[in-house]
Amino acid sequence: MSYRIRHATHDDLAFARDLTCRNMLRYYIDHDLLWQDEAFDAGWQHRENWMILQDELLIGFVSLSQDARALYIRELQIDQPW
Repeated sequence: MSYRIRHATHDDLAFARDLTCRNMLRYYIDHDLLWQDEAFDAGWQHRENWMILQDELLIGFVSLSQDARALYIRELQIDQPW
């Protein structure tokens, strides 16, 4: 079993959005927040995104942003079985 990352493409957006929604839905419900696909998609466009794979299977992603002071991990989402 090997793990690797690769730069995300536009084709990865649906996987990342669905995974984040599944992983975060309980949090959104508990805090009376509204999940919005459009908000996720807008953030995705302005970040550096990397897909996490086990062998050739997508299992998650990491989303990064940067300003003059720091590099930020905006999302780190892993599918539940992993």
